[in-house]
Amino acid sequence: MTAASPEYLTCSMSDNFTETRTVELKTVCECNELLNNKTLHPQIAIIDLNDTCVIGKYLKLGLYTVILVEKPGKSCSCGCKCYDFSFAVMLFLAPGAKFMWNSMETLPGTGTMLLFHPDFLRNTSLGHDMGNYSFFLYDREEALHLSERETFVAKTCLASIGEELHHAIDGHSEVILSRQIELLLDYCARFYERQFIMRTDCDGNLTGKMKLLLQNALQSAKFTGCLPVPAYFASALGMSEAYFRDLLKFETGKTFEEFCNAVLML
Repeated sequence: MTAASPEYLTCSMSDNFTETRTVELKTVCECNELLNNKTLHPQIAIIDLNDTCVIGKYLKLGLYTVILVEKPGKSCSCGCKCYDFSFAVMLFLAPGAKFMWNSMETLPGTGTMLLFHPDFLRNTSLGHDMGNYSFFLYDREEALHLSERETFVAKTCLASIGEELHHAIDGHSEVILSRQIELLLDYCARFYERQFIMRTDCDGNLTGKMKLLLQNALQSAKFTGCLPVPAYFASALGMSEAYFRDLLKFETGKTFEEFCNAVLML
């Protein structure tokens, strides 16, 4: 899975961004202080969204962030389609991403937020495999929409992380916490594959669209002697580059480069 530039992430209807309203948070302790949460570990936090009190600000976090919102309202649809589940939505933010926190159902109802600092991953297997979870670089319209059963699994994983955070930090904490986070992300990767299947069945396949775009590009003087970069095709299809690459690999079993080479050999 591949990387892309983080976008402003908000579930509100407006994406207007005002630099002066941005609150930049670089550490878990800063996030806990702002969001009225007790610090149990300096590099990881689980925050109950019901207890937050920050309204009308953009947050820029220097942390990996996972947000689970149960039964989101219409303004928190985050790209939900008629063939997606709607029991809960999950958003994944890479360090440096921004999102809006307001009273217009940005993070409404019942929800949980997991934060972990990139430095925590340094000596863990999760740090080595973090590139496999490219959904941290998806656009908000490509959020994960969960069934009731999937929501239960995600909440169980988050609860396990929260329980471990209440344990005194010792020589086992780093391994246990990193494996629990990795388990959550592995489940989310599985749920995204299920979502890919449902969207492919209902929204047409990507392979045919890609072949047509590739043929048109080859016939265009603009791309004489070279092929467009993946971002070109992703933009043409209304996707983030990370989502485009993952969906193409899921549908065809090939990377972008492998797919293009296969088409050119026909």
